[in-house]
Amino acid sequence: MAIMSVAETRVDDHEGPWTVEDVLALPEHPARARFELVDGVLMMSPAPDWDHQTVSSELHSQIKAALARSGAPFRSGKR
Repeated sequence: MAIMSVAETRVDDHEGPWTVEDVLALPEHPARARFELVDGVLMMSPAPDWDHQTVSSELHSQIKAALARSGAPFRSGKR
């Protein structure tokens, strides 16, 4: 059995305002946290909950179906 170690970075130990370079230097967060830099402050957004994902999926399906009916070009997925 392999044991995996994840380096821990404490963002609350950071001194002064955050820069883009500081954020890019952070290791990938294991919980796939979403970070946003706002006026030198690092903000973390929680993952969307189940209700949000359900509504988002339904909205995507409805828009995709409407575009298909209209004949407009639309490609879903990665670019």
